[in-house]
Amino acid sequence: AALAKLAGMVSSKAVTQGAAKQVLDTLVSDGGDPQQIVEAQGLGAVGGTDELAPVVRAALEGQDLEVHGDGRQSRCFCDVRDVVQALPRLLASPQCAGRVFNLGRDESISMHALARLVVATLGSSSGIRMVPYEQAFAAGFDDLAVRQPDLSRIREAIAFQPAISLERTILDLAEELRAREPAAAGAGGGA
Repeated sequence: AALAKLAGMVSSKAVTQGAAKQVLDTLVSDGGDPQQIVEAQGLGAVGGTDELAPVVRAALEGQDLEVHGDGRQSRCFCDVRDVVQALPRLLASPQCAGRVFNLGRDESISMHALARLVVATLGSSSGIRMVPYEQAFAAGFDDLAVRQPDLSRIREAIAFQPAISLERTILDLAEELRAREPAAAGAGGGA
């Protein structure tokens, strides 16, 4: 049942991070014998339920994009559709049984560069507003400067290589958000 659900998701642009994680949970729990453990990292989900969606939504609406701290902290974003494509290959590979894998993209981008990329990709009129951590988070907040998964094991196991660029993810996410929220479609002067 989980593989059928996964097959339907693969062909859909409206795959969300939550749906992908639900399939991961189902795949691991089917039969009660987990064969592979996958940690999906930095998902950019078409469907608007991930960390990237609020940034894209703000750019579509012409709102300033908030970047916390100095903006140099870096993250890696992988389109959830790339993750969903990899799951059946992991499950079909006997050499993956009982192993733990990071699944994502290991090309990092700073949060300030991400904000600039979203604005440029969408042709948005949004500005970028730097917000000190002290104003954005509770006292004592500590952010990792770099979050970058090691993908060497999954590349070796199934030759995983993300195919969907961050720019494509941003554009597809914007299209999905516009379809769901027509009022936001042209407010930011975007593409």
